[in-house]
Amino acid sequence: DQLRKLCVDLIIDQASALRRAASDRREFVRVSELLARLPPASFFSQLGPGVTIFMCSLGKLIPQWISDLAIEAIQSLWLTCCYEITHRHSSNCMVAFLETLKSLLDTTVDRNRVKAHKLSPATFLTIQKHLVSSFFPALCSTIMSPCQTDSIITMEDNFSVWTCFYSCLSQIPIEILDEHDFFSFQEGGHSLNIARVHAVSFLQKKGILSKRGNNDIFKAQLWTAKQKLPIDRQGMSAYWLATLHLAQASLNMSLESRKNLINAMFEIMLVKSTGSMSLDLLSTHVAVWTLLSKHGSIESTGYGCDLLPQNADFVCKFPPTLAAVLQPFMLQNCPQNLAAQMRDLHMSSFVMNRALQVLTDNSMQKCVVDNPLQGNHVKCLKAIIMRSNDYGGESAQHVQHTSFIVSSLCL
Repeated sequence: DQLRKLCVDLIIDQASALRRAASDRREFVRVSELLARLPPASFFSQLGPGVTIFMCSLGKLIPQWISDLAIEAIQSLWLTCCYEITHRHSSNCMVAFLETLKSLLDTTVDRNRVKAHKLSPATFLTIQKHLVSSFFPALCSTIMSPCQTDSIITMEDNFSVWTCFYSCLSQIPIEILDEHDFFSFQEGGHSLNIARVHAVSFLQKKGILSKRGNNDIFKAQLWTAKQKLPIDRQGMSAYWLATLHLAQASLNMSLESRKNLINAMFEIMLVKSTGSMSLDLLSTHVAVWTLLSKHGSIESTGYGCDLLPQNADFVCKFPPTLAAVLQPFMLQNCPQNLAAQMRDLHMSSFVMNRALQVLTDNSMQKCVVDNPLQGNHVKCLKAIIMRSNDYGGESAQHVQHTSFIVSSLCL
């Protein structure tokens, strides 16, 4: 094992030694290419403990490879990383590989590199396109979307891999992401779409999507809100953590955008009743907004909610046990957090009207029987109506709200 580590060290040192002439390095560069293109099982058996050294040195090796061979080697290394995850339940190679790609794609660092350590333009562009078109869906099918409890690696490893991958995406021009319809949510492929939601949230928090307004995050919010409410809490976890990450990314959303989102959530509920994720998405967002509001409530900061604005450069990281506590807690506090928002948004009559319309849906009772989780949504909507006096407004508006409350008691 020690001998193999020394051999790998020698190959890397000689292949990347700038003090040597290119002709002297050529054979060592060729050997490093051949190692990178080995089948996954052979790669691990031949390099042994030298695998980690090799993967962590890719930043020096990849720029030495000829463009066409470099792409083949990178694709082969990607398969090797996936192999380690599926057969060894480890993400060490994947994290090292993605960190290398992020560093190579970082144009701010690239300016300071010597020529021999820079990617060729063709390799640079091809890596960017592969990350979006093939690596993204492949990663999702290999380790599931972020924060999934049924991933084949630990949640900590899942978190690290996705954070590294999204960091790579943050180095890719928006035009290339648009070229591959990255921000389009497709029918089916829920796991891939959930990963896309987390990607949008990550890029929004990094400020990369700020020039495009809120269009991308609004599409992600709408897709998440329209998803069918899972029957069990385990199935709920993946969707709800996506709403939490979206809420983190919506900290600085303008008042007008908040109004549009609240409007959209109630419109979805009118169509899908309480059978969608719309009320859960609304509850996470108003909790985050309330934290930044002068009308913020003490209750909304419990159970880790005060951590939501933090970790802006990372994937939303909440263990499933904490998420299971946060979800009903935020739903329970949604009425008062929504009330705090109404003082600034001045749309209380609209909210009351829409909440009452959803509650008077004839299919409501059957939905609650089919999915007990919807019972909490019904309680939340009733509480929204009962909190009407907290929403402020003119006397006539208070009278209107009172009639809503009386009507709701008959349900």
